[in-house]
Amino acid sequence: MAQATSARATPFILDGIATNSELMQADGIHPTAKSSGKNCGKRLASPVAVIGGILVEKRAQSARQKRLEAIIFGTGTRAGRTFDLLLLFTIVTSVAVVIIDSLAGVHARLGKTLYLVELSFTLLFTVEYVVRIWCVRHRRAYIFSFWG
Repeated sequence: MAQATSARATPFILDGIATNSELMQADGIHPTAKSSGKNCGKRLASPVAVIGGILVEKRAQSARQKRLEAIIFGTGTRAGRTFDLLLLFTIVTSVAVVIIDSLAGVHARLGKTLYLVELSFTLLFTVEYVVRIWCVRHRRAYIFSFWG
């Protein structure tokens, strides 16, 4: 999995414990209290994520990706709060356009124009989503998460 995702595999945290029956509970899955200090020295060298049940190292980000991630996903900065407010305004405006377009009289007069406006919103949201995927540290985990 690490090779497929261009990530470095991290060491198995229970290495030397899982194969020792004295350090494992009867179910063979969970370590006992005796094993609690045994793996403390096996710190992971870098941040990791879980992909398909396997721990893999997160990929590096450029300065631009870090900045965009802080703006898009964070609310602790003025830029992050401004982005959130603009996104919410855009979402509400998009919904309003769809509602207005659902009125028969308005649709008869402005149907083509409102269609182009709706299409523009769709393209804008698509670009925003692509930028989100590009700037996160772990793309696959984000895409398949609740938030992605």
